[in-house]
Amino acid sequence: MSETGALAVTGKGLPDLARGWAAWVNETQGGINGRHVEVIVADDGSTAATGVNRVRRLVNKDRVIALVGSFSSVSDGAEPILAQRKIPNVAAITNTPKWTQSPVYFPLSLTVPNSVIAKAVTAEASGAEKWGGLICAESPACDVSSIWSTVSPKLGLDYFGSIKVTAAAPSYAAQCLALKQNGVDYVQLGLPMQVATRVIRDCRQQGYQPKYGVDTLAWDPALLSIPGLQVFGSSYTLPWFADHPALTDYKKLENTYVPEASWRSFASVASFAALEVFRKAITETDAEPTAAGALAAMAALHGENLGGLLPNDLGGFNAGEGPQPALHCFYEAGIDNGRYVVPNGMSPRCVDVAA
Repeated sequence: MSETGALAVTGKGLPDLARGWAAWVNETQGGINGRHVEVIVADDGSTAATGVNRVRRLVNKDRVIALVGSFSSVSDGAEPILAQRKIPNVAAITNTPKWTQSPVYFPLSLTVPNSVIAKAVTAEASGAEKWGGLICAESPACDVSSIWSTVSPKLGLDYFGSIKVTAAAPSYAAQCLALKQNGVDYVQLGLPMQVATRVIRDCRQQGYQPKYGVDTLAWDPALLSIPGLQVFGSSYTLPWFADHPALTDYKKLENTYVPEASWRSFASVASFAALEVFRKAITETDAEPTAAGALAAMAALHGENLGGLLPNDLGGFNAGEGPQPALHCFYEAGIDNGRYVVPNGMSPRCVDVAA
């Protein structure tokens, strides 16, 4: 995971969550199958080269049997290392297209391109009529306009297009005015947390207050202080603030095992879900603590959603013989005038259109 560097803000809290989960499992659950659980947190420094080196160390020196609950957007180079050694990567947070095709990647939530299409589905569900995007100019991966332009007509949406912006820009007033003048009533922000918040404030200064789509990993608590703001996002699990029995165990970690600031995080609850799926798979099959045992345990899952914590019923995985099944469903989360909300009655919403 990215514990330091430019991407660290996205996964902030994950190290605390991973270590706190291990302590909770060992102290209150008797470990896994009576064995003490050790979680090793490896920092990729937000760079691909460092990430590859960390994974090599985890595999060759630490002898890990799985990567679980990890999140990194610079991790493609690690895939061949894990695939060659048949070591599973279990994650609830959407990864890259390369990982989606990996036989050792076990997704627990939306897979690519469904994770991209979900942004359009969320816009349509919000009541938007004409939507557009403000996306990062720094990476080609930010530009998914071709997918959005393809699926929008299928959803009855008018798609304006996306405007690229840089994180270093002194102002986003011109872009806000362009969207306003073209009648865009829903803006999807494909930007880092601090940049997204600046854009929203700049647009308000121009008298432009559309609905916003913001990836839940980029939600800034400061958004709660903006009067009248409406934000929509797709969540990989039930949001941490939802009132649902599936969050009972997660709530036990708050303050006692995980600091509150780290606990109140979409990334943290997603990683908790991945760790719990892994624990349940190993426990139910009484698997040997080896990579092969972990692969077999994941392949044995059937209809598992952790009591509704996950939006998809997991099953049909294979033990590393080929790409795992695509997943289509997600939960919605929102901010409405200073309050966190869960639209759609805490029922999953699913992608049913293709790009």
